[in-house]
Amino acid sequence: MNLILSTPSIAYANAISAELWNLTRPASVRKSETTSKYCGTFEHPTEDKVAIGPLTENIRIHLGANEKKFIELVSAAVTEEEALALPQAIASAKGTKVNIVDIVTGAAPSLIDNFRTKEEMEAEGWFEQPVEEVEVEEEEVIEV
Repeated sequence: MNLILSTPSIAYANAISAELWNLTRPASVRKSETTSKYCGTFEHPTEDKVAIGPLTENIRIHLGANEKKFIELVSAAVTEEEALALPQAIASAKGTKVNIVDIVTGAAPSLIDNFRTKEEMEAEGWFEQPVEEVEVEEEEVIEV
């Protein structure tokens, strides 16, 4: 699954992805790791939309994870009740392996319509079609 963000900004998408990564690998345990984001970002080629994904794997929410920045980033996209439910959902998942889509949609059902499969995104024009290959006839090489 991929999440179409309420704020169509690659910087915002990168921030969300970084905070998702911080839930599973807080800076305090990373040491010399170079990974800083949980997933990729997508910018729609013709519409003012940005998405993150894929969000398909079960992840372990670290016991030392700090969900505050993640909640701050997503709070504008959810209802007030959902903004209060998200920290509780993440806190109760600490130390366990969960699907982040289930956590987010369980606590913030208003975001359900923002999730898309790769196939749905393809149908909505998120990915430019590859250029068709053209067969090129081989030229005859004349040796001199």
